[in-house]
Amino acid sequence: MIAPKESKLYKYPFLSETLKTISIFTIGVLLLMIALTITKYFLAYQTIVDRLKTILVAILVIIGVVYQAYSMPRVKTDDDGLLVEFLWQWLRIKWEDVDGVREIKSYSGRFHVWMVESHQLTFFHRFYGLLNNGKFKPCFLVHSTMVNHLELINEIKRCSKKHK
Repeated sequence: MIAPKESKLYKYPFLSETLKTISIFTIGVLLLMIALTITKYFLAYQTIVDRLKTILVAILVIIGVVYQAYSMPRVKTDDDGLLVEFLWQWLRIKWEDVDGVREIKSYSGRFHVWMVESHQLTFFHRFYGLLNNGKFKPCFLVHSTMVNHLELINEIKRCSKKHK
């Protein structure tokens, strides 16, 4: 989805793009590992259990890498709602579809994390809710390391209430 022209972008100073670059490389290496493992084991005398273990570990690592890379997404706001980056595309969340915003973690009063819940996010976003709040609700995270994070949080709170 293409972002509207009059949107405001909120992003992390450096970490987000670095993590995405590393994740692309890691996923490629892991997919290559799966292909080589399947080829090697099909040609060798290894058991199916050994093959499945290797493939399962690689898939779990891929999920972990994607989770970490998109735990700090870029976010755009406009008059219609939010655009949240996930897997090289923008997910649209209308203001009325924002279910809530709340602070979930604070580290020594210097570092904070907010959870923005919406049923318009992907199934994968449920893992952010599960691992950060113990609930299997789709959400994305906003960390205090994001440039203008308080402006974003306040805008989400203000606009989502206005549309309900």
